[in-house]
Amino acid sequence: MPKLSKLVSKTCCGKGLSVSDPSAYYRQYVGVSIDGHDFVYINAFHDHPIYIHPQDRGRWRSEPELVCDGGDSFWGVLYDPATRQFSQLSFNGSA
Repeated sequence: MPKLSKLVSKTCCGKGLSVSDPSAYYRQYVGVSIDGHDFVYINAFHDHPIYIHPQDRGRWRSEPELVCDGGDSFWGVLYDPATRQFSQLSFNGSA
């Protein structure tokens, strides 16, 4: 994902940040349509999710990982398969 590594966040939480090594993050993918154009939204988090019960550890594979105030360990980005470009990189807010 070298194109993603060059992208810089332009949003308030994490403005100016980039993702130096996207492969170091767990990633979830979902298809989204914006104004009739199809994208892939990537939800990423650095550390394996922590769950109270050990049987829930694989839950991130089938359910969205939702975190508030996770800082730069949590980010999201849009990928346009038609142009093969990433856009709208944004990081989670800090507590």
